[in-house]
Parts: sequence; C-alpha cells; structure tokens
Amino acid sequence: FDDRPNYGHYNILYRDDGPMLRTRDPRYNSVRQVAAALPHKTTLAIPHHPGDNAHLLDWNAYDPTFAPLVEVFQVRGSYEYDNCPMHPELYGRNVVRKHSLQYGLGRGFDFGFTAGGEHEGVGVTGVYATEFTRHGIFEALRERRTFGTTGDRIILDFRLDQRPMGSRIHTTAPTLTGYLAVIGTDTLTSIRIVKNGQTCHEWKPDRLQVTYTWQQDRATYPTQPGSRETYYVVVTQCNAEMAWTSPIFVYET
Repeated sequence: FDDRPNYGHYNILYRDDGPMLRTRDPRYNSVRQVAAALPHKTTLAIPHHPGDNAHLLDWNAYDPTFAPLVEVFQVRGSYEYDNCPMHPELYGRNVVRKHSLQYGLGRGFDFGFTAGGEHEGVGVTGVYATEFTRHGIFEALRERRTFGTTGDRIILDFRLDQRPMGSRIHTTAPTLTGYLAVIGTDTLTSIRIVKNGQTCHEWKPDRLQVTYTWQQDRATYPTQPGSRETYYVVVTQCNAEMAWTSPIFVYET
C-alpha cells in the first residue's frame, strides 16, 4: 500500500498453524508489530528479494530472531552482493545498493540463506533436518541449516570444526578444520569459500562431485572478544547454475 511504510516482502511460516494477519489492521501494520505478536518458537519469517526497489528490505527494522533466513536468489536474480553474478539488473529489475545479503551480514546480523521459487519456479532451498517431518524441517529452517540453489538439485554440506552451516562457533583457536562436500548436477567449475565478504579459498574441480578438508587459518582473526567472522560457500557449474550455503558465524571469545 502506498500509504503505508514498506518494510520489505516477508513470507511468514507457521510450524503448526497461525492467524491471518492483515496490513490494514493497526495491530499488524509494521514488521516489528508482527514480530512482537507471533511466538518465535513456532513462527519464522523469510524476507525475499532484499534489494528490490518495489519491496526493499528495511534492514533497520530487521530482526534475525524473527527472520533467521534471507533469500539469496529467486526469479529476480541474486542478491548476494551488489553487482554479483546473476544480479537482478540483468533481469530488468530495479535494485537499491547497500541492501544485499553481504550488506546485512556486514551490519552484524546472523542469518541463513534460502532460494525461492516465487511464482515462476526458479530457485530451491535445501535443508538438513533431523527428521523428515513438518516439525523437523521447521527446526532446520530456524537453526539456519539451509542452502539455496538457482534451481538444479545441487547438494552441499559445509562444516567448520564439525559444526554445520548456520552454526555459531565461539572460540579463540587460530585455525578451524573445514569440511565441504558438493554433489553437482553438472561439472563443477568453481567452489569458493567467502570469508567476511571476500574469497579466501577457491577450487576449480572440473568434476561432478568433490570433498575437501582444510585448515582454515585465522591469522588475521579479530582479537577483541565478541568480534565475528562469517564463512559461506558459493558453487558454480558449467551450465551456469549456482548454489550458496548458509554462513557459519565464528565469534572470538
């Protein structure tokens, strides 16, 4: 509605069931009011296309306890960072800078990544759930154990010190043990580890399936308690399909 503040395009998921909320209802006409009205243990929200000019995500009103996931890709393109591969302007969309996922991570928010089909069936989200039930999948979403692809059923498993994607690690260790497994649907041309928005490792496998282990050096890690690093994986195939893991968040103790 033009006469209401636009906080972005949020999709709300109920673990069991929940009320229909209407933006014309003064109790629910801001995202903060919606977040305050819904129990977070049984509800979560996912902001979509955060940099899209029509429904721009208001990072100042964003609450990662209510919205533990943000969409990295859908039919409009990728919002990983400004001018990233498959960025929305290539698809004729209007984009506002400094609203990407990397921007949100840089502001200190911890959230996982999803990819959505929207209404044109582009993009898919994978989850690592402890059980194949509605409750199990909901819990995996809430814990950020997710990855997103541009549509192909690429499979990713990314861990640091045996902790899965989406985890928070509190440590003073100078190195972490990394593990990554990728099963592609076409030849894997590039696999990158992105640390704090910059590529710190890259492999060019030229294969369909790979597994890597390595020692992640934190020689430049921050020394102040509470300082934080983010790590996630980006995969590209020769058919131009891509995938992203949720970040792992490493906090200095």
